[in-house]
Amino acid sequence: YKMKPKKCALVSTPRSGTHYLRMSLDNHPKVRWTGEFFRNCKSTSKSYERIKSYIYNDLCSTIIDQYDYVGFVWHLTLESDLDLSKIDEFILLKRRNILEHLCSLLIATKTGRWRDAKSKEKIELNMAQLNFFIDRQNKAYKNFENLGVRYKTVFYEDLCENFSQTIKSVQDYLGLECFDVFPARLKKQETRPVGDIISNYEEVKWTLKDMNLL
Repeated sequence: YKMKPKKCALVSTPRSGTHYLRMSLDNHPKVRWTGEFFRNCKSTSKSYERIKSYIYNDLCSTIIDQYDYVGFVWHLTLESDLDLSKIDEFILLKRRNILEHLCSLLIATKTGRWRDAKSKEKIELNMAQLNFFIDRQNKAYKNFENLGVRYKTVFYEDLCENFSQTIKSVQDYLGLECFDVFPARLKKQETRPVGDIISNYEEVKWTLKDMNLL
């Protein structure tokens, strides 16, 4: 008798590396991952629709019943309409460098390009933006952490610097058979140091130091 796949949510905020992590986990032969739920847009992907109907309504199908896990992305900035008891495991993806995170978000918003495109844009950063961003991030993570569900925290920086070990720790947490999973093929949109991205960097440097962000 084959057990039904377990259900996993990859929880994060935009520009944290969710696409990179989910596409990498999708390279595991016993896992099938799909994109974001809770966004008001229809997906044409059959796999997305099947995973969604399974996670919401437990309707299994031959497309997914061969897997040990199916998963989806939940951006905490979007309102969830899903009963959390339907989800077996949660992975919380965060970024340690809040300034790089904000720059990535501002540039993607400004250019309308969210992946696979090199950026040459510059931005002027004001402190109100930074404070708002930090407050919003902290609130989103705190609200999630207060739900009382079991979760594993993964940091984007660990994924970039020590991919194999980080992915292995995720496989261990999910109780999956360990495979050498290949990183997703994505072009890193932003590789410049923040000093080259922020046009008024010198001006804001002392504030950043004061906030322990440098």
